[in-house]
Amino acid sequence: MQRKMILEEPPKPRCSNKEHAVAAVRTLRGEATLIVWVYKAGRSKEPSITIGETQKDYGVYERGAWHQYNVAMKMSVNDIDICKEDYDTIRDFFKGAKPVNNPLYRDHAWVEWVDIARQRMLDNKRYEVAERRRKALQERRECLYEIPKEMINWAKQELASKHTLTYHKKGRMATVQCSCCGKTAQYTFEPVTL
Repeated sequence: MQRKMILEEPPKPRCSNKEHAVAAVRTLRGEATLIVWVYKAGRSKEPSITIGETQKDYGVYERGAWHQYNVAMKMSVNDIDICKEDYDTIRDFFKGAKPVNNPLYRDHAWVEWVDIARQRMLDNKRYEVAERRRKALQERRECLYEIPKEMINWAKQELASKHTLTYHKKGRMATVQCSCCGKTAQYTFEPVTL
């Protein structure tokens, strides 16, 4: 998302002096971008909050900085009105996707539509993290080799009468405990590089 270009875009003029929001879809560097300008009550021609989003990115410009917070959770924005034409612009930008924050799907809160891009971003990040972890686990499993059954049987016979150590690992720390005498010790594992 081109944040500087969003701020350079001339805002859509306000409809009245009341608190309200206006929306427009602009094409910035070949990508359709939804821009929502939120005006506070008064005669100011500058919007107090600018919300810019594409199908993949999301940002809220307020008080001179960009943020990623949930607009629907901000009560000052949640109650602001928007005209039907701008509401339809926001809804059509997402091509009829249901709002994510509302399980019952009511069709009147514009901020729920605005939060769709934010929710999509979070879902994509979670999916990427899960995929990366799954691939790392698969690689670790592929590097392991099968222990021969003869060795397992021999270990069971030899260690059945002797002290055996069990450990519980949490991160880099491990608690080691002896099976016979019950003594415990804590160790820190250092990463091994080959």
